[in-house]
Amino acid sequence: MAKCHFCGGEIVKGKKTFTITRGDYHVIIRDIQTDVCSQCEEAYYDPQQGKAIEEILKTLDDQVKRLQTPIPSTKS
Repeated sequence: MAKCHFCGGEIVKGKKTFTITRGDYHVIIRDIQTDVCSQCEEAYYDPQQGKAIEEILKTLDDQVKRLQTPIPSTKS
């Protein structure tokens, strides 16, 4: 069995909620199926999961920037 790098606990299959605050917004992704430490609950996302999370955050960063960009005046 694999051991947790942080506390030495046993790594088991489980669900984890990913939460992050980035600048002006919060992201919560519930019930990600991943490996989790049975003691400290540290999540061990596989490379595909990590890439998917990175893509979600990149898309949100881009969209938040668009929303916060001033709208040009249409007055002439």
